Amino acid sequence: MPATLTNLDRVRERTRPALLRLLPTLAALSLLAACGESGATDPYDDAAGVFLLESIAGQELPALITSSPTEGDVRVTTGSLFLSADRRFQETLTVTLLPPGSATSQNGTAVATGTYTVVGDSVEFSIDARGSTPASKMQATLRGDTLSYSVLGRVVLYLKL
Repeated sequence: MPATLTNLDRVRERTRPALLRLLPTLAALSLLAACGESGATDPYDDAAGVFLLESIAGQELPALITSSPTEGDVRVTTGSLFLSADRRFQETLTVTLLPPGSATSQNGTAVATGTYTVVGDSVEFSIDARGSTPASKMQATLRGDTLSYSVLGRVVLYLKL
């Protein structure tokens, strides 16, 4: 007795070639979708933002950074650090100098600008030359919303807004 094709078998026979032709297209689409959902982010977008100075060497602001009987006391009263997504930065510190034997303080602002690079949680600042101060580099660590670096053995801690 010869085998007979049922209606269901005939439908399967007609649609199988069409499904086989669609498989490469479906595979390519699923690969593109997977690439778009990789979760990879730009470290510069993640780092970008405004940071406020929290402490220096564990001292909340205003923090005494130098004290000399001949030159007086220097305190940092405020500080901010701006990191842009286009890899530029600006750090601004407000400083108060109290000369020895004087009751009158002098206020000033220190500004550093330049570029930065991010690799993992490591940030390298390339600081522009300014006046008689030569260009330099400085290493920092960025973990979450906390950026810290060490200068003259003191840890400087910034928190992102």
